[in-house]
Amino acid sequence: MPLYDYECSHCDSIVSALRPMARRHDPSTCPDCETGTLSLKITAPRSLQFKDGPRRALTPQQALAGPDVRGPGTRAGTRNSVLHNCAGAACAVCAA
Repeated sequence: MPLYDYECSHCDSIVSALRPMARRHDPSTCPDCETGTLSLKITAPRSLQFKDGPRRALTPQQALAGPDVRGPGTRAGTRNSVLHNCAGAACAVCAA
């Protein structure tokens, strides 16, 4: 069953839900504010990893690199890796 992201019309929170493809547009109420309705967001595909139970969804880069990647770019303040391609002095990730 696919994992979909929805945005609340009232509080702008993002909610993820597992739903059958046929029911992805069914109306639902926001679990955070309980007043807004959720609308389907277009997002990049993600993959779920199951070992001992459900895990957080991985980005495509994390799925390619593997869950236990070590090395450059996997910690804050480091530069290039599979997970981060540094743009040098203009890089918003490294400058933060």
